[in-house]
Amino acid sequence: PEEAQTHYLCCKEEMKALNSIGDYHGMCEAMAEAEGSLASFCAQRKQPMEEATFYTNFGYARQQLGQQKEALGLYEKAVNVAAENKEIGPRHFATILSCGNIALETGKVSWGIVFLGRFLEHMKREEAATAAKALVLRAKLFVRNKKLQDAIDSLDEAWALCGEGEYKMKIVVAAEVAEIYKDLDNMSRYCQWKEEEISLCSASGSPLEAVNAKINFISNLIVSNSVDMKDRLQVSQIS
Repeated sequence: PEEAQTHYLCCKEEMKALNSIGDYHGMCEAMAEAEGSLASFCAQRKQPMEEATFYTNFGYARQQLGQQKEALGLYEKAVNVAAENKEIGPRHFATILSCGNIALETGKVSWGIVFLGRFLEHMKREEAATAAKALVLRAKLFVRNKKLQDAIDSLDEAWALCGEGEYKMKIVVAAEVAEIYKDLDNMSRYCQWKEEEISLCSASGSPLEAVNAKINFISNLIVSNSVDMKDRLQVSQIS
């Protein structure tokens, strides 16, 4: 056990050094070597949190090498270890969001929806802003799964968690909701949310974003042939 601890600590110092110079290949090799001593180290030192930290860092190194599938497996392991030890907290939320992002990129849609869902209540209790990000991510996964009503419900929840001055998050939510209503061909709701996005951009002091949102809005109105659209287009051009 003593040798295993020493071996693990030596590997850990090597990992830190390799990380500092951005040698992620070397870092992965050092971590693969250290993994054999990890369980013994955690048991001897009574440091259960070390295991979750180790797999988070290992996942990060894999992700830096573009190895998304391997990174996801390691991140999931880190989160599951933390959950088993009843340690899940804000320090793990970024890893949970990374899992959701990789799931979206790699098409593990149903898995991503369930995985994010496991930790939503925890996030809502501890960090509302992070919970809102997780809900937006979950909504994107629902859209990919063609579950548009579930996506809208998720975005409504995210909207409710945004504080008064959280323009950036509200702009993201409004834009996502607008796109879903456009896909559903519900143009009056689409307009309502697009106008919300434009007013939020203006209120946040981002004139360029407001202009871009307005251009996008107007071009979508031009493409549409409905009378309602033409009325709204005239209003948009006047305002």
